[in-house]
Amino acid sequence: MLHIDGSQHRWFCDDRWYDLLVIMDDATSEVYYAQLVEEESTATVMAGLRTVIEQQGVFCALYSDRASHFFLTPKAGEPVDHHRLTQVGRALRELGIQMIPAYSPQARGRSERGFSTWQGRLPPELRSQQIKTLSRPIVFSGSNMCRSSISVSVSRPVNVGLLSCRCDARISTSCSHCNTSASSPAITR
Repeated sequence: MLHIDGSQHRWFCDDRWYDLLVIMDDATSEVYYAQLVEEESTATVMAGLRTVIEQQGVFCALYSDRASHFFLTPKAGEPVDHHRLTQVGRALRELGIQMIPAYSPQARGRSERGFSTWQGRLPPELRSQQIKTLSRPIVFSGSNMCRSSISVSVSRPVNVGLLSCRCDARISTSCSHCNTSASSPAITR
């Protein structure tokens, strides 16, 4: 089962708000996809899901909040309508992926703790790399990323990494996942 969620934050340390869209394994907290987007939407969610499916294969279930691009909720506070599907819902049904709506804030605790890490580590890294806009897509990826991993690539030719560790994560401090301290790799432009 995968979990998808977005975190609205001032990622560039100014008055602009953007969403960090993250797709992670609900059991292990392994991050399969993360991207800064202007706003979480049907299009951004579909792009993220497509990337994960292309790289990891089809998964059995997707756990998400009850945002309108995931579910139709006829009346606020009531259960979602599982019969009237959104575009995301129809696409996942065709793939045989079950959608599971979150009904309590406690259910999203793991992603909220992860977003706290991202909010502390990503803005200083963007600033240090002089990345100030979303003029090109900013996608965070890496094989076997740790729960607290961050690897930045800005469009095609620019790859910006943070610290490397044995488990191939990109992080800004020592890696608590594999207990390795590491130094920053060279920046490739």
